[in-house]
Amino acid sequence: MTATELLILERLEAIERRLDVLAEPLLMEQARQLRAASHEAILEHNREVRRRAKSRAQGGMKSQTGRR
Repeated sequence: MTATELLILERLEAIERRLDVLAEPLLMEQARQLRAASHEAILEHNREVRRRAKSRAQGGMKSQTGRR
């Protein structure tokens, strides 16, 4: 690898470490909310996630038409 490639790789790794540090509080809050959620709330959340994924796979959500 060239010196430039090594520098780029080093900076990317530093950015990745920083993102991990920044994401930790968010992940902790999500875990706290999941622990507090009822079983039915979790099932409803999962249904909503699957519905959105299916909608995206079928060509996008109607509410987001024109935003692309």
